[in-house]
Amino acid sequence: MVTNPLVLIVVARVCSIHQPQRPAVTVTGRVSVPTSSLIPDHSQSVNNLGFFYSLILVITPHGYYYISMQEDINHKEHVVLIDESDQPIGLADKATIHTSNTPLHRAFSVFLFNNKGELLLQQRALNKITWPGIWSNSCCGHPSIDETPQQAAKRRLLHELGLSVDTSDLKIILPNYSYRAEMNGIVEHEICPVLVIFCSNDPLPNNSEVNDIKWIDWQEFISDIQQPNSFSPWCVEEALLLQANSEFLQFYTDLTTNSIE
Repeated sequence: MVTNPLVLIVVARVCSIHQPQRPAVTVTGRVSVPTSSLIPDHSQSVNNLGFFYSLILVITPHGYYYISMQEDINHKEHVVLIDESDQPIGLADKATIHTSNTPLHRAFSVFLFNNKGELLLQQRALNKITWPGIWSNSCCGHPSIDETPQQAAKRRLLHELGLSVDTSDLKIILPNYSYRAEMNGIVEHEICPVLVIFCSNDPLPNNSEVNDIKWIDWQEFISDIQQPNSFSPWCVEEALLLQANSEFLQFYTDLTTNSIE
């Protein structure tokens, strides 16, 4: 019996270089599936650079199905496309997925605090496709197909802010948060678990990702987000949900009343 909500197993891998036609993939010698039927419309087509395709067997308590993973030889970063139940249906290039009709995909959002109870805010880099130059919460990103939200958050905290943390310290408070927002014709459409963490180290921002940072008292921040367009829309919604969440309030109380090394 399958008890986990999702199990991913790579069962086949083929390579197509300078091939205008996508190959068929044989799975365990008994199922033959053309990869063209598995790659979603939002995925890149095979071009002269060549692509790798991995066929994945997805097992759930309700049955199983196949999806394809696509990696180009330049190792572009991808996002995981999902349905409304957070089941993966394919991958897409992060650099091109955000348009006026962005499909639903996986993300995560982190609120990081110091031992004074201050929240780390970041101003998004001016060259970002989505919400450039806008102040937001500590860190956001997209997990890869084989990452948990905690693993993805650990990776992005190091990349964006130079902060090395343990996945065990990242606590998911809002596991099912989702939103759709638009700015300047570009849409974000995500299922985005919200995590919190304490960190005593000083951040070292990556200028390609972060334009500026600042620490702010939590209650002052809650007051500031009442001003329209001051922060990213997901940051505002997430903060208000955290403020009303008993698990977060206990985390924050413990943080500000106990001596944390």
